[in-house]
Amino acid sequence: MKRGREIVFILALLMILAVVPRTKAQKPPSGATAGQAPAPLPSAISPTVSPYAPALASPSITGTVKQYLLTPVGDVEGLELQDGTDVRFPPHLGTALVAIVKPGDRVIVTGFISPPTSYGRAVKALTIINPATNRSIVDQPPTTPPAPPWLRGAGMRPMTISGALDHYVLNDRGEIDGLILTNGDEVKFPPHIGLPVAMALAQQPTATIQASGYGTTNTFGTVVDAITGSLTVGSQSIPLTGAPGPPPPP
Repeated sequence: MKRGREIVFILALLMILAVVPRTKAQKPPSGATAGQAPAPLPSAISPTVSPYAPALASPSITGTVKQYLLTPVGDVEGLELQDGTDVRFPPHLGTALVAIVKPGDRVIVTGFISPPTSYGRAVKALTIINPATNRSIVDQPPTTPPAPPWLRGAGMRPMTISGALDHYVLNDRGEIDGLILTNGDEVKFPPHIGLPVAMALAQQPTATIQASGYGTTNTFGTVVDAITGSLTVGSQSIPLTGAPGPPPPP
């Protein structure tokens, strides 16, 4: 009797297996053939760059160096080009700049170019290249702390310079912060003095400018910091005090 029940159980099991549908073979994905692994899906974080995207480049200008621009203590902080463009560069890199660029050299300057005005235009230089020697200098932070003000100004002495206007000096924001006289001497003052100076020179463009104060003469030029003394345009004395005002109009 027991053997008969076992035979019935085996027959029932075989009948169940016969009616269960077989699993269909998985169809390979599109683009893949049987026996090959499907291509991996693209990563969601992988950037896609179009081959037709235009290359980005910083604006650049080319010109011939007329003279160095100086800080009130006589450090080189840029270049004046023959066309009147002021190229401003950090003074802590002035020594490196004069090692690759001299007056009369042609330079290629890349950086931030301010809109041209009736006073000229300025460039905040990022890179200055001397194409004749293929040497260049790039703006970068100082590697050592700057010297204290009393030490930087140790070579300054009382001076007086005078002459007619050759060119306004603009900082990298396009504000007047100095003058270059026809003899090459430079007068420095804070940007808020630029507007009164420009107004006085608009009325007397050929007037003699006289600046007295502490200054420096070195191999790079002569500069006087007018804020430490006085500044006159013709017979008009320029006030050197007061709060900074708006920049001069273009």
